[in-house]
Amino acid sequence: MDAKVLAAGMRTIHNTLNMASPRIAERLTIGPFDLTINPAGREEFPAHNRNRATALVGEPPALDEIERTISAFRSRGIDRFFLWLATGMDTPQVLSSMERCALKQWPFVRYVALARPAGNPAPADSTLEVVRLVPEQSVVKEADVAAVYGNDMAARGFFATLGLEGCWHFVAMDQGVVAAASLLLTSGPIGYLGWSTTREGYRRKGGQAALIETRLRLAAELGCTVCVSETNTAVEGSLRNLLRAGFKPAYEYRVFGP
Repeated sequence: MDAKVLAAGMRTIHNTLNMASPRIAERLTIGPFDLTINPAGREEFPAHNRNRATALVGEPPALDEIERTISAFRSRGIDRFFLWLATGMDTPQVLSSMERCALKQWPFVRYVALARPAGNPAPADSTLEVVRLVPEQSVVKEADVAAVYGNDMAARGFFATLGLEGCWHFVAMDQGVVAAASLLLTSGPIGYLGWSTTREGYRRKGGQAALIETRLRLAAELGCTVCVSETNTAVEGSLRNLLRAGFKPAYEYRVFGP
């Protein structure tokens, strides 16, 4: 699938998840930027910060659109925010505009979207049991998932999309303990593998490999032709699991902040 077509589908998926997120108080669109706003958020790292503007498709942002985006955050008292540019949106003119607006590229890691055909997963080497969650389930509590993600807000976000059309939630269990969690969100031909994390003390037990295998197979059964996931090079385990499962880089983000 062409990277631009893939990015357009990912924009729809991002917006679907953002609408359900309890961490997002407001959503705006300025030019090609989709903004999410969380006045209470001050997270240092771009991957965790919900005060972001993402430009995936369309015409690259003009200088005035970048300035209006910055103003949208600062007028709400938000000084810690990030602008994400997908491959193709980071033209020399846009990079010059970022510099003119005193925005610097986040230098520490690469943010990557990876893709592979749906279906035909390699068997996972894991003894963990994959369980699909449904709205009326009582097997897994929010506190169980909070222990996996490391905070209550992430767990609320995970459960907020439970039962959402086109969204399937999974956990990997180790003798009754929730060891890992993830979701699959479908949009047309795209299956998005996201919200993947593993509990401290349960890594290297194949939990994410088993969850990837389950979601690749389900995505194909649901009619998806391609699966996509996003990670960064600082999350070495996540990147390694995706590459082992046959995912390959599709496009990258450049991330800028003040």
